[in-house]
This record gives sequence, structure tokens and C-alpha cells, in this order.
Amino acid sequence: MNCNLEHAEHNIRFRVLTNESAAEISSMVLRIHRSKFVEPTLEEGFQQIVKVNFRPKFELKEHENLYKMYLIE
Repeated sequence: MNCNLEHAEHNIRFRVLTNESAAEISSMVLRIHRSKFVEPTLEEGFQQIVKVNFRPKFELKEHENLYKMYLIE
């Protein structure tokens, strides 16, 4: 998925606000994951590498409105 750190933080905050059972994931955990992530390459045997942009779908209009707000500090 094609998603930067700020967008990931925003998505996590949204999930926590709209789902009581969702666990908070700290920025530190995201940064550690990002530092260890290695982009895949065609040399690894993949036929192609596709980056997919995040496109949210909302069941409730209030969730869509909340998602469009700036949720991170």
C-alpha cells in the first residue's frame, strides 16, 4: 500500500475513534516498522510491483466526516 507515516497515524487514530476494540498503535512502533521495511524488488522474483493508494469506504456519513478531519497532532 502506498501510505506515508502521517497517513498511517491518521488511519490508526480514526480506527481507534470508531472501533471500541481497536488497539492504539504508537508512533514509535510505526517508526520502527518503517525503519526495518525494505521495498520489494523485481530481482526477488516478482513479475511486477504494484503500489495501491488507500481509498476508504465508509458505512456512516459521520465516519466519513470524521475521517476528513485532521486527527493527529
